[in-house]
Amino acid sequence: MIKLQKQTKLHGPENGVKGNCYTACIASIVGRPIADFAEFEEAYGLWADSCEEEEPDYKLRTKYIEVLGRMGWIALTIDPGFSWNPHGLVPFGYSIASGPGPRGFDHSCVACNGVVIFDPHPSNDNLVSIDYYEVIHPALFVPDAHGENPDDKPGQGG
Repeated sequence: MIKLQKQTKLHGPENGVKGNCYTACIASIVGRPIADFAEFEEAYGLWADSCEEEEPDYKLRTKYIEVLGRMGWIALTIDPGFSWNPHGLVPFGYSIASGPGPRGFDHSCVACNGVVIFDPHPSNDNLVSIDYYEVIHPALFVPDAHGENPDDKPGQGG
């Protein structure tokens, strides 16, 4: 299932380019071409832009999570430093590890059992440290969970 892929856009704020390391990690873990995630990448980029502001726009985070859900996937965040995780538990299997990168920007890499195994950036410099992990898991739309009709949610359940 996993198909490791390098990012196709390198972060360059001086020319307005947002890197797509996070999208490359998702595409790698689910084994689909990075081009399949264009709508997600656009939504995620807007969220990332808002994080650089004083107050992130959480509606934008909801949007990128919604786009990922329509594709049949869900991202679950695991932060080893949260008070509910005093033992520093890390995800079993493949995940996305995110934190500061060596170029001074936030960065994401593919991890397995809490250890970075692949950097989508061409430098292969990995991360300075890991702030959190995200597990990408198949999602299934359950119509009765929120009283909704599955016909109203095309594309979910991937």
